[in-house]
Amino acid sequence: MRIGLVVNILDEEYQISSFRGIKRRAAEKGVELVCIQQEAFRFENDSFISRFPEKKFFDLDGIIILTSVVCDSYDLQTKRDVEAVWGALPVISIGQKIEGIPSILIRTEESMRNLVLHLVNGHSYRKFIFLSGSRNHHDSVIREKVFEDTLNSLRQEIPELEYRILHGDFTERTAMISFADYYEENRGKRIDAVVCANDNMAVGIYKYLKMNESDPCLSSIAVTGFDDIPQAKFEIPSLTTVRQPIEEMGSLAVDYLCSLVRGESLPDISYVDADFVCRESCGCTGGNDGELSGKYLSKDYVKNLQLNYLNSEQVLRMETRIIQELNFVNTIPLLNYYIRANLEQMEIGTFAVIQFDDSQKTGERQPEVSITPVFAKRNGVIIPNLYGLSPLGFNDFLNVFFDYDRNIPKSFIFKYLTSSDDIIGCVIYEGREELSPFLCPVLVGIGQTLTRIKQFEEKTRRSEYLEEEVSKRTAELMEANNRRIEVEAQVLKISEIERRRFSMDLHDDICQRLAGISMLCRSYSTQDEPVGKQQMTELSELISDTLQRTRQYAHNSYPVDLDTLGFNRSLSNLCNSFAQQSGLRCDYRWMLPEDFHFHSTQRLNIFRIVQEALHNISKHADASRVSVELCREDDFIRISVCDDGVGVSDAVISGADRGLGLSSMQYRADQIEAEFSVRRNNPRGTCIELKVYHQ
Repeated sequence: MRIGLVVNILDEEYQISSFRGIKRRAAEKGVELVCIQQEAFRFENDSFISRFPEKKFFDLDGIIILTSVVCDSYDLQTKRDVEAVWGALPVISIGQKIEGIPSILIRTEESMRNLVLHLVNGHSYRKFIFLSGSRNHHDSVIREKVFEDTLNSLRQEIPELEYRILHGDFTERTAMISFADYYEENRGKRIDAVVCANDNMAVGIYKYLKMNESDPCLSSIAVTGFDDIPQAKFEIPSLTTVRQPIEEMGSLAVDYLCSLVRGESLPDISYVDADFVCRESCGCTGGNDGELSGKYLSKDYVKNLQLNYLNSEQVLRMETRIIQELNFVNTIPLLNYYIRANLEQMEIGTFAVIQFDDSQKTGERQPEVSITPVFAKRNGVIIPNLYGLSPLGFNDFLNVFFDYDRNIPKSFIFKYLTSSDDIIGCVIYEGREELSPFLCPVLVGIGQTLTRIKQFEEKTRRSEYLEEEVSKRTAELMEANNRRIEVEAQVLKISEIERRRFSMDLHDDICQRLAGISMLCRSYSTQDEPVGKQQMTELSELISDTLQRTRQYAHNSYPVDLDTLGFNRSLSNLCNSFAQQSGLRCDYRWMLPEDFHFHSTQRLNIFRIVQEALHNISKHADASRVSVELCREDDFIRISVCDDGVGVSDAVISGADRGLGLSSMQYRADQIEAEFSVRRNNPRGTCIELKVYHQ
């Protein structure tokens, strides 16, 4: 049989004592025990269900819930609330009543009343502070009511009785803060006794009084507690309190749960009685505690006091050293080494650290959790085939961990490791109960270390990725720079060729024509007869033709028509001029909206690309027909120049082998961030296409 114990966190004696009693009885009955620490996290949209491991993780036969601490943080009032978490499992509640579930409660009213009567009648105290727990906590409400009812009934005979109710949450820290706030506001006001709703808060009041012992108003205040945790008798002075049979309740809960598992019926509520324990903190010099008698302490008491002090000091030093060492851990193997070394000193033989590979966000429930074991030690032996494995299921790990060495009874403690609102992993361990409060900060340190390691690994991966990206980008920039240099060289070469061609055209055509006109004019000037009409007509036609050719060269150098006639008319004139000069049929189609406009840079570069394409066709295509088309498609303007000539090679299409003309077209397309392509025309010939994107 495997049962679970649900607590808040084993950092204070009430829960540790409960765990101790349940653990001892479970071992006696041969029952496995998993103690699940369920801290009261305060996150948005958090719920009791979301923070619990699912039932199937531990394969439990039943659970014991320490509702006196758990229900203070979560709403568990009925059997249905519990079944929402665990399903139809046998459940025993300790401390508070849950409807439909057998509950073990303590009758504290009589012992609490006896404590108050002892303070009033035995010591004649009249001015009281009652330090209650959480306002809605079931036990706290009962103890507070008994305290008030008892004093109010005594006021009929003792009218000078006064009291004030303060609230904490059962911890030393909140007790100190609550009392300090009250005392600062009421400094000088008489206080005879502080009655605390549990021993932890009484210890907190002790600490505050000792820190302020120079204040005469605080030097003689009596303090009492409730629970009778082991620390109560070791305090100086020893703590007057109410003894709850905590360990006995835990033992009884195991018996009850085993009966439920066997199908036996149980009463809804079972009561155990608390006892008033009189020691020295109330002002007595003796009391009804058998171990203490006035100022004469038994040898066993002194021995236990010394042992408790030495153990606490030793473990505290180890805890401090472990946390300091964890601050320098930045790898999983190093964390593994430090855990292993320190566990041996703390005599912890069973310990496992599990990292969840995907952080479990608050409120999420997943059918399976993928985990990586960081450390796994069972009964002093590292479990083989687990450490360092690739991610595996949480259930698979637990099955191996629980079943390893089944000859020894098991009593495990489970705790989540968290970072912000993520559950990053968990710890499962087994050790002496008194070590649990010291292990709590160590486990927090391990969780922070895992988070830091993960962040460091992510930072390293990010750095490596950035370095790779920088190297890749550098190579791309170098390649782009080389291409830019090549393009610039080609552009310069194209410009040089254009200048040379323009110069040759001027020299071979215009200059020759001007020379002919000059010679003709000189001839006319030397002849005896007057210049005739026919001669002047011939000269005029020659001058007009030369002027027309000069204008054409100027237009080819810079198309002034773009600014005067508009882009559509300029392209149309270019196509007409090409048809006249080449003798090829050139179909021109402008299929753009009338209100569509290209900006000046686009107009010039598109014009030059079309002009160069037509020039290439006239020189190389051996075509009979050409089409120039501008149309709108989706989010771009498509400009195409197609012919029915001989076509181009695959190398030209891929860009591996392009001449200066095509390179200049590509360069101009890049200037206006357009896509330039060369493809085969259907059924024959070549198409030059340009895609100009617009918004």
